Amino acid sequence: MNYFKENRWITWLVAVLVILNISTLAMLWMQNSRQHRGKDRMERRGDKKNRMAKALNLTDSQVQQFESLKEAHREVVNELRKNIGEKKALKMEALTTNPGDITSLSELDQAIGNLHVEMQQSLNQHYNDLRAICNDEQKELLKERFKKIFEREQHSKRRR
Repeated sequence: MNYFKENRWITWLVAVLVILNISTLAMLWMQNSRQHRGKDRMERRGDKKNRMAKALNLTDSQVQQFESLKEAHREVVNELRKNIGEKKALKMEALTTNPGDITSLSELDQAIGNLHVEMQQSLNQHYNDLRAICNDEQKELLKERFKKIFEREQHSKRRR
C-alpha cells in the first residue's frame, strides 16, 4: 500500500495505459466489424442479380439478356447523372457570381429538368426492354418488382 502512495504517478500511468489498450482494442474491433459489413453488402449486391433472376424464374439466356440491358441502362443513367451534376455546378456558379440573372438560372433549371425527364424515359424504355424478354408469368413478377421499386423511391423522396 505504501508503494502506491509513494509512486502515485506510476498508478496513474498504469491506469492510462489500461484505458489506451481497451480503446485500441475497441477501435480494432469496430474496424473489423465495418469491414465485415462491407463484405456483406458486396455479397448482397452480387446476389441482387441472382435474386432478380430467381424471383422472375429467368433462364440462363434471359439472365444474359437481362444483364446486358441493365448495363446499357446503367451507362445511360450514369451519363445523365453526370450531366445533371455539371448543370447543377453551373447553376451554383451562376448563383454565386450573378444572382440577379434569373434568365440563365431558369434555363439551367429547365436543362436539369429535361435531363431528369430523359432519365425517367430511359427507365420506361428499360422496363419495356426487360418486359420484352419475359414470358407472361415473368411479366407479372417483373411488374410487382418494379412496383416495389417505385414505392421505395416515393418513400425515400418523402423523407428528404
